[in-house]
Amino acid sequence: MEKQHNKRKNNPTSFGYFLNYKTLKNSKMNLTKLFSGISVFEIFVLMFCVLIVNANVQAIDVQAQSQVTSASPSQISIDIKSVQISKIYPDSGGTISFIVANLGGLPAEEIEISIPSSQNFHIGDTIKIGTLNPGTQQSIQTTIKAGNIIPGTYAITVITNYKKQRQTGDGGIDRETAEENFYIPINVYALPTTELTVKNNNLFLNKEQELNLEFIPKANLRDASAELISDCLQVVGNSKIYLGNLNANEYKKLQFSVIPVKKECNAKLNLIYKAGDYETETLNFGLKVSDIFVDFLTKIERKEISPGDGLNLTITAKNLGDVKLSNVKFSLNLPEQFVVTNEVFFEEILSNEEKRLNFQIYVKSDAETTPYKGNLEVVYEISGNKYNISKDVGIVVEGKILLVITNYEIKEDKVNIEIANIGTRTANSIILKLGNSYCYIDKIDGTKKRTAIFLLKDVGKTDKLTIEYTGNNNERVKFEEKISLNTDANAGNKGNNDNSLIILVLVIVVVGVIGFYIYKRKKKDKKE
Repeated sequence: MEKQHNKRKNNPTSFGYFLNYKTLKNSKMNLTKLFSGISVFEIFVLMFCVLIVNANVQAIDVQAQSQVTSASPSQISIDIKSVQISKIYPDSGGTISFIVANLGGLPAEEIEISIPSSQNFHIGDTIKIGTLNPGTQQSIQTTIKAGNIIPGTYAITVITNYKKQRQTGDGGIDRETAEENFYIPINVYALPTTELTVKNNNLFLNKEQELNLEFIPKANLRDASAELISDCLQVVGNSKIYLGNLNANEYKKLQFSVIPVKKECNAKLNLIYKAGDYETETLNFGLKVSDIFVDFLTKIERKEISPGDGLNLTITAKNLGDVKLSNVKFSLNLPEQFVVTNEVFFEEILSNEEKRLNFQIYVKSDAETTPYKGNLEVVYEISGNKYNISKDVGIVVEGKILLVITNYEIKEDKVNIEIANIGTRTANSIILKLGNSYCYIDKIDGTKKRTAIFLLKDVGKTDKLTIEYTGNNNERVKFEEKISLNTDANAGNKGNNDNSLIILVLVIVVVGVIGFYIYKRKKKDKKE
């Protein structure tokens, strides 16, 4: 600035120079003549006007020079605050819009906006804008589809390519290709959880009991928790349960200890999960609260149950309530693999009284050897009013173990006994005893067989085989089987031993020798 000021000071074209030098010198006037007849006040006014004019000239000069040299390069930018995205769920689509602006002082040319697809999102658009002059902008909108991803915050990349203009020192324009990346955050939300089941909606007033809930999320949920809220339930312990990450379409069970304080009871379960920020979904449900407490303690008899069985199943039920129940009917509901042929009825059951319930059931032949879940439904009356309650029961089809001897034989100095499991359940830890000899077999699966080997010298003349294995409820089962071993004669297996084969061979040899002798004799007689 200092150099510019000095330059202007000696510039013959400046007004100050003209006034101070040319006017005074060329007109050959001295200072005495110039200021003669002029008052001091007029002199000061004249000098003030000269200073103002000179300052204006300098400002105009500086502004002209800045207009020539201060134009900034073109600069494409995306206003992140202007981004608008529709609510996007996993495996679904939406729209995204944003504003592209030229913040520079020169035009930006051949502008292309591309949003490449990624593992999480499918976009793949390239949008050609053309030219944006300085200070202008354009709105962009395109579609976006999320993959099957966990709800949360993700980012997409927006790539800008354009011809950037830059002013040179001599006032010319250079053009260069520019590429800039911008990152836009996107929240992916979880689908609504629409399926909520109250497993025991019959509760009792002013009594602590368990409230069992079950729900199925429709999408993967991250960092989820559930909170029970109700003005008619007093929650014992924590009303909020942390669940962690949940998989879509998988049942999730919740259990709260509650004390109902009102008969008319509505509650809600807030499902909280992370999708960018934390989202809350409210699931409303109603509860039936009775003012009389009735409950049953049930115990089901353990039996060895196999596909195709018909059996009598006993369930013990105890009335835990404080009142007598009338006209009590028990119904056993089992999956389709079972047929229950009867119900059980009692005219009355007193408080704390225990009853044995005998149900006739048939297990279908296509039932699998696995645990099954059913329920025992109880319908009863109190003071002429009818109520009902349901209790979960489990029944296990374990299959049966049926061990049989399929073959036995004496081979050299050993006795081989073939034993088969013709049942459907595996027999474990089998111990076989023959005489003074033992044989251990780790297991025999259903429909499979194994061979037990005993030393002949330890067997003796026994005709009894003892078999022991682990059966139902891990109890040891023991039984005996009769066998016939002719150890003195080295008898083989029943009806087919080695001595019989030897005798047969000897008979064939003898018959052959006799036949050959007869043939030779006849031939000799003919020659004679």
